[in-house]
Amino acid sequence: MAYSVPTLATLPPKLFHIISSHIPLYIRPSSLLALALTDRRLKEIVMPRLLYQQVVLEGEKHTLQVLDMLKTQATALTGATIKQEGEIPFAYYVRRLYIYQANYPSALEWLML
Repeated sequence: MAYSVPTLATLPPKLFHIISSHIPLYIRPSSLLALALTDRRLKEIVMPRLLYQQVVLEGEKHTLQVLDMLKTQATALTGATIKQEGEIPFAYYVRRLYIYQANYPSALEWLML
């Protein structure tokens, strides 16, 4: 009986969430993107489900742009039915937002809107 060598591509998709949670936050996006580029099946699992699950924002301009985009996408999702996964905006997958504040209170004021 021939045995096949197990690979990352043969793991159940649910395990990737557990695996990715052990990658430090500061290298998680680049590590997940590199993983997604290695195999078509891994890309379908990692992008966008895991890649956009935790979003880190730094810098006032970048933070305001991303928050505005997420707000627009979330507004579009409200009341809309999602038929195909290819049409789902990545705002749907965001579960945690990390905003590193230096001296830009306007991003935090924007969140209060």
